[in-house]
Order: sequence, then structure tokens, then C-alpha cells
Amino acid sequence: MLKRLTPTRSIASVLFLLVGVFTLLVLQVPSKTGIIGSMYYSSILIPVFGHSSELFGVYLIICALFLIFTEYVKIRIGAFTLILLPLLIWIDSAFVTDTFPAQSLINSFVGSTVTVYVGKAGRLMFEIVVLVAGVVLLFYKTRTNIGFKKINWKKKFDKDSKTQGTQTDNQPETTEPVNSPLPEPVKTTGSEANSKKSVARREKIDLNLKPYKKTFNRPKLSDFKKQPPDSVSYGEKKEKIKEVFSSLGVEVEMGSVIGGPSVEQYEIIPGKGVKLSQIRKLDDDLSLALKSKVLITFNTKGALCVEAPIAKRRIVYFRRLLETGEDLEARLPVILGVNASYETFGFDLAELPHLLIAGTTGSGKSILVKTILASIMYKLTPNDVRLVLVDPKRVDFGIFNASPFLAYKVITDMADASTILSTLVDEMERRYDLLEESQASNIAFYNQSAKPGKFMPYIVAVIDEFADLIMGDTTDIGDNIIRIAQKARACGIHLILATQRPSAEVISGLIKANVPGKIALSVSSAINSKIIIDRNGAEKLLGKGDMIYISPEMKDGVRLQGAFISDDEIMKFMK
Repeated sequence: MLKRLTPTRSIASVLFLLVGVFTLLVLQVPSKTGIIGSMYYSSILIPVFGHSSELFGVYLIICALFLIFTEYVKIRIGAFTLILLPLLIWIDSAFVTDTFPAQSLINSFVGSTVTVYVGKAGRLMFEIVVLVAGVVLLFYKTRTNIGFKKINWKKKFDKDSKTQGTQTDNQPETTEPVNSPLPEPVKTTGSEANSKKSVARREKIDLNLKPYKKTFNRPKLSDFKKQPPDSVSYGEKKEKIKEVFSSLGVEVEMGSVIGGPSVEQYEIIPGKGVKLSQIRKLDDDLSLALKSKVLITFNTKGALCVEAPIAKRRIVYFRRLLETGEDLEARLPVILGVNASYETFGFDLAELPHLLIAGTTGSGKSILVKTILASIMYKLTPNDVRLVLVDPKRVDFGIFNASPFLAYKVITDMADASTILSTLVDEMERRYDLLEESQASNIAFYNQSAKPGKFMPYIVAVIDEFADLIMGDTTDIGDNIIRIAQKARACGIHLILATQRPSAEVISGLIKANVPGKIALSVSSAINSKIIIDRNGAEKLLGKGDMIYISPEMKDGVRLQGAFISDDEIMKFMK
């Protein structure tokens, strides 16, 4: 499609077109195309293609048109190449003359290789098979039915008759509800399965973005579990830390102690002449001496400190975030958790505008995603924001199927995931057309002057374990994720990507560049930590919601403890 023409395809199409036109020009008037044209004619066209050189020029022009106007470009060009190969051979052989013998490289190769093994008859059959294979492949993944499926004309005629009768009676057409599920998949094998899968991906999903006319009953604070009083003691390791530094030859003074739900921060003041690099490289020695994972970092006040886990971790309940995060003013408010000083931390997803979450199994990733969704649903209404949830694991988001915030039912199938992402890309383009017509720079300005019924809600798309989707189909899903991440901010579509496989194959450079907000939960190695947040530290996290959050405004990152929300509390939003 013209709207999906990438810079790479644009450059390639121009090159194909120029070379194709130049080829036809050289073949018509080789003497008027200069030294380059003469060399191209005598050294490439005639030796390689012979009498079928003009067909090669046409081939290049058609490839340029494929790049501009069609999808599945690799399949189209590959199929057209298979069609062209036997045609080149036949044309070159048909126009043999004494003054211009058939000496093209393609013809000679087929004649000397294929003929030796299968003979002239076998060579002809080989060329016919290649031609037929190219024709079949040319129509693969298209809406064109080229006759392989037998049509029941009697059934088709009866259906058409009923349709005409219905239209004659002026009866209203029956339409499926917006959130009607896709047809149940039929178990097939081989090419039939691939064909049906490709057809399913071409079907568009109608997102439910219509105004929510019912009354949304927002849960009350009393519906959530209250935070019990704090009974944890802090500062027990203060003298031990100073003793370890002294034994390693680094003089420091101990400052204040700040206690949090999972870690306590011991402020350290370097002695005279002590460099920061000397202290930073001692975290492993401190971890060994304290028998716990220690991280040397800066606290929220800018002081150097040692973060060490407390003996007994404390659960932070979701209600505490709601009580202390009421003053967070944002279009898409997200409350993550609390820092080591028990200060509630949140941000505006509309300003971020996309978020990446990565951590191993048991690190608290699923609970964190539910907390983010709950904080958005608590602050807003279904008229303000709609959710698109993709859950390949089929266990995390099923509870949200009853939510009025959903723009479509929870996606659990890979083919449906590809379709919903393509639908989001189309919705993004539609919204940009509306912004252009109204001369609005973003969705916020558009909604301020939007007419009744034209209001555009924000869309938050959460893709859990997107590694399975990308590794399974990098062409469609990966490209659509990148397109949304690159362009969708102004039109109000935002991504939250979560994975438990933080590898370079999954979290590519394009994803890291276009998703500025990153949350690293507990990972197994420093390499995984660097892949997520470009530095060490995540390998020393404690799991169960212990995280490091990094954004363009907080490049050094902040360590947070995520909150816990139960499924019973999530159900409060389903009324």
C-alpha cells in the first residue's frame, strides 16, 4: 500500500524503475546511451539475457510497481522471477539466427546443466513446472481465487437469490456485535492451514470506540485492602557496611538511613581523596560481606547510598498507591509503586509515550501490568481510554474480558494478534487524517473542539510476552509494533510491551529507540540488565515487584517496589 511505503522500499522502487527504463532505452538506441550504456549492452544484457533482454527491462519495472503498490513484496518478486526464468529461455531460443546465436548465460546454464541430467524432454518439463510454481506463488496471500477451489454454483445461486429477496423486502441487514469473536479455527494441515491462517490475518477487527452510555461505577478506596502499620526495623547493617569499606581501604562516613518496603538505603559520605569509581566497584564485596544483593547508587536526594535488602520484606498494597497518588495529574495516569522512602511514584503514559517491561519468571511482571491497568481504570472512564490486551499465555488477562474499557475481547491467538495490530495501524492512520482535517497537532487539542460523537478516546495496547509473537512472525507483528511506537503518540495510541525473555533478538535496537520508558525487574544476568536498561543493576533485584524504572527524564533510573493487587480487587472494575 502507498501508506505503508517505507524509506527502504521507496529507494529500492526508484532504483528498479530507473534501471528498467534505462535497460529498454539501451536496447532501442545503444549508440545514444554513452559509454556506460554501450558497456551495459555489450557486457551484461547480451551475454546474460541474449534475445530476451527487453523482457528483463520489463521485469525490473514490474518489480518497482510491486514495491510501491503491493504487500508481501518478497513473495511477489520471487514468484515473478520464477515466471520470468522459463520465458527468458524460450524467447532466447526462439529467435536464434546465424548472425545472433543463442549464447545467453541463462540459456547456456540450463542447456548444459539441466539437459545433461534429465534430457531435452525433462528440461522442458522442468521449465513448465517452474512457470506453474511462479504463477501459483504470485497469487499466494491475496484475495484472488485462481480456480483451485471448486465452487458450488447451485449453493451460490440460492444464496444470491435469498440476498436479492431480502434487499427487495427492504429488511435491515443483520450485523454482528462489535466484540463478536472470530470464527472458530478449523484444524487443517499443510498448505490449506497456511492459506486459512493468512485469510484470518487479512480480516479487520472493528474496535469498540463508541461512547460508553452506561454509568461507570468507579470502585471506592474501601473496596481495596488497607495497608497495615509498619513494624519493620531499619539500620541494622550500618556499622557492618562501614567496617567493610574500612577493610577494603576506602574511608567513608555513614549518613542517614532510609527504610523502604524491600530495601533500606544507607547514605555514605566518601572521605577526602576517595573517588566515586573506587566505591562503585565494591558492590560485589559488600554483597559477599552482608550475604545479600547490594547495589551502590544515588537516592532521590542525590546522595550516594548503599541499597541493601531488609530482613523481612513488606507488601505494598494497591490502596496505598491510590491514597498517596491522588495528586498525580495526567491524561493517562500510571502509578508504579513506592521508592525506598515510601514515596509513591507515577507518571503520565501520554507523555512517555510507550513502556517496556522485562523480567524473568517470578519477578512480578504480571502483577505490575495489572497494577498499571488498574491505576488507569481507577482514574479514568471508558469514554477517556480503551484497552487492547494481547495475552499469548492465556492466563493473565482473561479476568479483563468483562471490563467496559476493552476495545475488543482479550486476544490470545497469534493470528488474531497480527490482525489487531494491523487494525491499530489503520486506526492510527485514520486518526491522523482527522487531525489533519481539523488542523490539530495532537489528540488533546482535537478533543477540546470535537463535535459530539467525534471524541477520540486514548487507546492503550498491552502486549504480554511479545517475544512469542515476534519470534513467531517477525514480518507483520514486529513491523506493526515499530510503526505504532514511531508514530502513534500524537493520535493517542500507546504501547506497553512485556516479556520474560530479555534477549537482543526480542528487544531490538528499534524497539529500545522508540520505547523510551523501560522497567527492568529481576533478571538472571548483567547482560540481560544491559539489554533492558543499558547498565548493570537489574541482576541484583530481589524479585516480586522490585524494579528499576528509566525514562528520558530519569536517565539514572529509580528503584521502586511495585504494589500488589489481587484478582478480587481487579473484579471491582468489572461492574
